[in-house]
Amino acid sequence: GLTCKRDRDRKGRRSSPLYFRPEKMDLVVLDLVEHELRVHASTVGEIKLYVTEFGRHLFNDSCYFAFKKKYTLEPLRKRGRKALICKGIEGMKSVRLRGIDWTWDNAFGHAVKHRASDLFLALAVQKMEIPPGAILKKAVFEVDLTDVDKARRFSIWPPKTTTYGRGEEAALIEQWLRKQGFILLGKKTIGDKADPVVAGT
Repeated sequence: GLTCKRDRDRKGRRSSPLYFRPEKMDLVVLDLVEHELRVHASTVGEIKLYVTEFGRHLFNDSCYFAFKKKYTLEPLRKRGRKALICKGIEGMKSVRLRGIDWTWDNAFGHAVKHRASDLFLALAVQKMEIPPGAILKKAVFEVDLTDVDKARRFSIWPPKTTTYGRGEEAALIEQWLRKQGFILLGKKTIGDKADPVVAGT
């Protein structure tokens, strides 16, 4: 349960105080193929508890899973439009970059947001590129899938958050992300805290 709440309960003309504790369901997903533990809970403390206990009960090692960064947007900076190639991903026809946000590590808090139907083309027309020193905060993609009439959009916020959901479409997107280097797990990564979190071996 979550923290107790206080509200008003209305029955006809009568109003009375209502005290209750909302129910909360946490989500833990164990990916046996990629050896990842995905946890969505309310607090970092709860996330750490799940990571520790699932490692202890499933693999007899409370340190089996560790907090790691999962996502990066560096392929967009390093390879540009080539990072969007989806050749070899059966069921995926094309991927476009629709938006990107970046900022700089300085005292001014200067942030830039770009949006376009085809962002790499729009930047090329303006003779612009992703700055080498910018911190990439978010990217919005649009993907065309086989046998799906409407293009699907999804976003990535490094180091651990995405919006591509679940199901077969999500599996295709995840396969593409791994192939193009947007997913770091399985490589040397740096420990970090986040909510929700991905833990990997």
